[in-house]
Amino acid sequence: MGLTNLNNYLSVSKSNFSAKSIIHVVIGNEAADIDSIASSIVYAFFKEACNTKKEEIFIPVINILEQDLRLRKEAIYLFSLTGIKPENLIFFDQINLKELAEKRKLKLILVDHNKISHKQEAFSNYIEEVIDHHTDEKTYNNVIKTIEKTGSTATLVGEKIINEKQSLLDKESATILSGAILLDTSNLSFRSGKTTEKDVKISNYLITEYKINRAELFKNLSIEKHNISDLSSRDILRKDYKEWIMGRKKTGFSSVGISLKDWLKKDSSLPEEINKYYIENSLDILVIMIAYADTQFKRELILFGNDSSFLDKIYFYLQKSGGRLFPIPSNMSGGAMQFSSGMPGRSCGATASNTPASTKRRIRAYYLGETLWSRKRLQPILKTFFTDHNN
Repeated sequence: MGLTNLNNYLSVSKSNFSAKSIIHVVIGNEAADIDSIASSIVYAFFKEACNTKKEEIFIPVINILEQDLRLRKEAIYLFSLTGIKPENLIFFDQINLKELAEKRKLKLILVDHNKISHKQEAFSNYIEEVIDHHTDEKTYNNVIKTIEKTGSTATLVGEKIINEKQSLLDKESATILSGAILLDTSNLSFRSGKTTEKDVKISNYLITEYKINRAELFKNLSIEKHNISDLSSRDILRKDYKEWIMGRKKTGFSSVGISLKDWLKKDSSLPEEINKYYIENSLDILVIMIAYADTQFKRELILFGNDSSFLDKIYFYLQKSGGRLFPIPSNMSGGAMQFSSGMPGRSCGATASNTPASTKRRIRAYYLGETLWSRKRLQPILKTFFTDHNN
């Protein structure tokens, strides 16, 4: 394929991939955040540029339904900035991986995760490569792996391209990678607990070499990421959502960028909406991780499940692990909402006066004192807990 630039590649590859004998699918995690999207697009571009086999092709697949791109306004902004047309992207509902696997045409490259979602486990045997910045789950033998603790997978993608085929980069691909790195690391802030020296090195190279306005890029991406004014509570919960089977517990993690107090003001039926989402996804536990800034960066944590005693056990374990959880007091509820104690053994969390008692008992809402606990850090902690309480 003659690759003149990233946009040309996306357009041509979407039109031509089905005719190839081997299709290498570069796919991010199921949350499809900006890091997953950026890394899959640019890494597939890089791999295709290095491809010498005409009967094979490398393509990026965005791991969400096409209709759900609207929830990711930061991605839409980045596309508009770089001239990428969403219609040239391939979404999960636009490609039949099962059919490709049955025809022995499928190979998978995982980016921004190193263990495939339990919903897609049927494709585990087709994984050929992993590039990721999360904790290594030590899965898959005979697979090429690049797993390193950095703030963003885009950092690792950028490093590979700079070291192996720097001429492939242009301002568009550099902007996409830089945007993902900046957003994942809170503008390269070491206070975020995510940023590494490698993130700074790669990002600064891209920004300097391709004359990218760092301050403007980060500012606009942040605005778009937190622009949820037209989203329902269900949309907010699924905008950045991941799911794991941990022990025997099917656990969902939603990352949310609005304080619980403001969320309650936006939607007075929030407890019921959380319950609906919990049921919709057939979960054992729903973990909602809230991160926002007012005068300073803050985190909150909501736990939701059917077994209130098990929620109490999670609370004690997180406290023992250094989470510093503080129940959200009733005077912070705002509007017609009412909070009750978040302490174990008592109903807690965000509840409305007309919320059923059964729902009240199933909610726990806390300030998270350990603000370095992102989902990336909390998930392995809870995985250990669920494995030890495998019942």
